[in-house]
Amino acid sequence: PVAFSDSNARYLEATIYFNIDNLKLVNDETIVHEILHIKLNELTGYLYANEEKQKADQWKGYFEERFVSQMSKIITGL
Repeated sequence: PVAFSDSNARYLEATIYFNIDNLKLVNDETIVHEILHIKLNELTGYLYANEEKQKADQWKGYFEERFVSQMSKIITGL
């Protein structure tokens, strides 16, 4: 991957990690994509916290990546 993110919504902490070997591939869409993952982590964190693990797993497994990929293209106009 070019980048990935890790976040803890409860403590308002997040980090975006970049693959140094693919640094030339980082663009605006990459940054927006990872920020969207960070924000959506709040949703899945809420579901996990409220004992809705199955819904959270389904969201992360299917919808999250589709949603983030499509929205990052829309936001950046790519």
